[in-house]
Amino acid sequence: MTIRNLFAIILKLIGFFFIIETLITSIPEQISLLINYDTIFPEEIRTQNSISFPIITITITFIILLFIYYIFIYNTEILIKFLKIEKYFKDKKIENLDIPIQKYTQISIIIISIILLIFQVPIFINLLTKYFGVIESFATELKINLISSTIIILISFIGIIFSDKLSKFFSK
Repeated sequence: MTIRNLFAIILKLIGFFFIIETLITSIPEQISLLINYDTIFPEEIRTQNSISFPIITITITFIILLFIYYIFIYNTEILIKFLKIEKYFKDKKIENLDIPIQKYTQISIIIISIILLIFQVPIFINLLTKYFGVIESFATELKINLISSTIIILISFIGIIFSDKLSKFFSK
């Protein structure tokens, strides 16, 4: 087995985990918001003849899940090319690997950042939907959670994008 094959398996598992996590956390919460639409959302939003926030969020979530399925599970080659796995490891076999500690650190940073991102995106979508749609007395409580979720997403993107520089820093 090559490192490329191992990364393909890991990316498919991450995509599967993201889809399951979103279906478990995000969709039921949006359905609950849709059921309780009359009591949670303010009068001016309910009286508009537009599509409700939970319906928009559920639709966007399913579109994102289809995109995640396509990128992570169906066509993993796109992510492998984006992460430049072949540039770093070529076709090395796992049995006789001689990788410097910096590459192990880089792999760890990428995996941790992706896992953080997987956990935070559904939470962020739910908080954002609630924040812009609920009555203002409820919105003040959501600000702190929305800010912390945004910071975690930004940190995970920084970890993914600058994994090589961070690995050099941490492996000194």
